[in-house]
Amino acid sequence: VNRLKGKLEIPFLKFVRLIALTCLLSVTLKD
Repeated sequence: VNRLKGKLEIPFLKFVRLIALTCLLSVTLKD
């Protein structure tokens, strides 16, 4: 279970970071 969790965790963190960057970018462009 831990091994599977580790495999899923890294791509998930990358995905979350990508969404956060996209949100920041759209907010910056709105100003």
